[in-house]
Amino acid sequence: MRVAYSVGPFDLGLQGKYVGERFSNDINTEVAPDYTTFDLDVRYNLGSLGNGGSYIQFNVINLFDEEYLADISTSTTGSASYQLGAPRTATVTLRASF
Repeated sequence: MRVAYSVGPFDLGLQGKYVGERFSNDINTEVAPDYTTFDLDVRYNLGSLGNGGSYIQFNVINLFDEEYLADISTSTTGSASYQLGAPRTATVTLRASF
């Protein structure tokens, strides 16, 4: 789910993702727990400075630093491999349009 709001030169967004319990092996005897993550983004449009397509944006992925199993790979032998989900990560992007 995503919620977005714009006010003046600012664009704000918050999105959430829910993943339910999943079987983690081919014989359905192990279950990986469910999880919910949220991402936040804030963009300042630089159009008021004369650069129509330019902006600076701040993103936070996994806002609440949820620990979760992102990917599960199973095999017919009953073993599985797991990949941990990304920890809280922040990025800044500057886009310049000429």
